[in-house]
Amino acid sequence: MKRNKIILVALILSMIVLLFTGCWLIPQPPDEPLETIIPETTMVLEEEAIVQIVSVAEDHSIITFNNSTSQLEELIPGTHIIALGVTEKTPEGLLRKVTKISKGGKDNNQVIVETESATLEEAIKQGEFSFNESLNAEDAKDPVCYVKGIEFVRDRSTIKDSKTELLDFNYNIDTIIYDGDNNPNTKDDNIALTGQVSFDYNLLFSCSIKLFHKLKKLNFQNIVHLEKNLEVTVGGLLESFSYEKTLWSQSLGTKVIMVGIIPIVLSPKISISANIKGEITAEVTAEVTDKDTYTAGVQFDNGSWQPISSHENNSSPPSLSLSARGEVTFGVGPKLECKIEGVLGPYCEVLVYGKAIADISENPWWEIYAGILAKAGIKVEIFSKVLASTELIILDLQKLIMEADGPFIAL
Repeated sequence: MKRNKIILVALILSMIVLLFTGCWLIPQPPDEPLETIIPETTMVLEEEAIVQIVSVAEDHSIITFNNSTSQLEELIPGTHIIALGVTEKTPEGLLRKVTKISKGGKDNNQVIVETESATLEEAIKQGEFSFNESLNAEDAKDPVCYVKGIEFVRDRSTIKDSKTELLDFNYNIDTIIYDGDNNPNTKDDNIALTGQVSFDYNLLFSCSIKLFHKLKKLNFQNIVHLEKNLEVTVGGLLESFSYEKTLWSQSLGTKVIMVGIIPIVLSPKISISANIKGEITAEVTAEVTDKDTYTAGVQFDNGSWQPISSHENNSSPPSLSLSARGEVTFGVGPKLECKIEGVLGPYCEVLVYGKAIADISENPWWEIYAGILAKAGIKVEIFSKVLASTELIILDLQKLIMEADGPFIAL
């Protein structure tokens, strides 16, 4: 009898442990959609007030209105947060906390509203939003190029004999990214990059804020299909080099999501950088053609940040002209920054690279690697200040894709 009681007590304790550790096999209902609750202290400016805007400071710290309105008369410094969607004066939206109100102008009729940064959690008592779309070239503005020789190709039919698959974003590259004497005709001190880069970019961004003004979940993912055929040539005078250059940046327009009455304005921007470093004893030329599909991002759940990552690579046999001894790493990659209401929020930076190593004293005497390094993070300005700025290494992979058959054999 005593033994049976012990067994019964053990079974009951096991059931309790299973129940409270979440291992009990009872189906868990999915999260219910959050009811949107916007506090009275958050004020979305009406058209009557919008047309009175004379100027907005670049950092949104001061908003000047030509005349007062009934809505502006209700603003209380230290209490109200004002929100604006995309307007002529706020092309990326605006979300700010009012700190001071004063009069100005010739007749003292102007209303000068001084502000400070406000977070989404302060503006929204409870609510959620989700964005999941492929970014497209039609929305993109012309790129700001930092080196000559970058062509953004809107009409894909004009690209002939490309070694890459033509995706939504396509670029021809024929540029010198480093010139030691600023004379492009002397090539021994140049680093030249030629070829094509194409990519498709899908952005997934969701956020939920629960009672009361607390960030519950955040998910930021970049899903990229990248095709590249690039050739790098490093002049023989550059024995040791390490050079990183932003080639171009490009605004992808704005996306507006409504959370109740509040317009959440997303402004994605892509920058493409090249990174080349190494040591050589003579001129080196290397070419790589490959395809990468990767997901990189961050998520916030249960009070902590976690990375999101996956990667697939399909490389074609590269060509290589390398000196008897040397090493070169060359790569390009996109960085996507997503502003929210004009303030930098989540971002993701990826470098997809090739690495070539040669040494006639080694066996095999040369090797070529493919790799990917991805970082993602989030800035605190648009989210709660109790969350520190976060940056995580999402992917750091390198694999051998080709090597010499054996030791160096002099001909």
